[in-house]
Amino acid sequence: MNFSKTLKQEILSKRIKDNCCKKSFLAGLMRGTGQLFIEDDQLGLDFTVYDENLASLCAEYFRVLYDYEIREVSVGNDHLNNREIFEISIKGEKATEILTDLEVLVLDGEEVIVNTHLYGELTKKECCLKSFIKGLFVAVGSCTLPSNEDLASTGYHAQFTFSHEIPAEETERVLSKYDITSKTTKRKGQVLLYIKSAEQIKNLFAFLGASLAVLNITDLMISREMINNTNRRTNCDMGNVSRQIEATMKQIEAIKILQKKNVLSTLKQELQLTAKLRLEKQDMSVIELANLLGVSKSCLNHRLKKLIELSKQ
Repeated sequence: MNFSKTLKQEILSKRIKDNCCKKSFLAGLMRGTGQLFIEDDQLGLDFTVYDENLASLCAEYFRVLYDYEIREVSVGNDHLNNREIFEISIKGEKATEILTDLEVLVLDGEEVIVNTHLYGELTKKECCLKSFIKGLFVAVGSCTLPSNEDLASTGYHAQFTFSHEIPAEETERVLSKYDITSKTTKRKGQVLLYIKSAEQIKNLFAFLGASLAVLNITDLMISREMINNTNRRTNCDMGNVSRQIEATMKQIEAIKILQKKNVLSTLKQELQLTAKLRLEKQDMSVIELANLLGVSKSCLNHRLKKLIELSKQ
């Protein structure tokens, strides 16, 4: 099961109690995937869900809120994503009343028009706003997290997919009020509202009330940080080894030059001893060589630098 599906199931597992929040949830779903149509000179709306239980839940909410029976649910297949789809139709005499109450439609004088804005009276209460965005995410949201098998290379990504800029920009502003930073971009005729930061995605999960998802991403963030710290230490260690080898080769080269010039035997006793041990113990670090000579690291470094300087004269 992919993470998006797991997250949406967690959202849906927490039943909504208040009718105002049920309305907002339905509105979020419908604004995410709804398509208006006219039948027998009356407005109607089709919207799509990808779960049979969710389709049943929507039918229950319409019955409770509006005494409206969903009589038409078309079952099809989304071949692109290899899943079933359930298309729900709201039509008939009560359709305009329901769609206006859910702010899909608004009154402009005596005329009913399509509402281009997502957030209005229906989402003024924080609980209703969260329910609306839950419905919106279930309809058009997705999320991918690093896999347990490949934590080091897979990225974090959450997004909402919109057909127009206005709802994407409005949602971006709403989320920012709850410390959730997102960005928008256009792709293939759609507007994507996306979040790449693991911390910000965790904030989104908390906003949606998905506590298990919060724990999941927290665990992944810790695992990734541990891997990154290990890689940094490994890279640092490799860099230190490389520098140590390079320094040792310079020291040995300098000592051999002094030998060829017959200068080594004329140097002070401590420099001769240092040169002799450096040639014999080429695999030793400076600290190990200093301990063997019974001197400090800085003292030994001074001697080795002196040998290099003499070799250049």
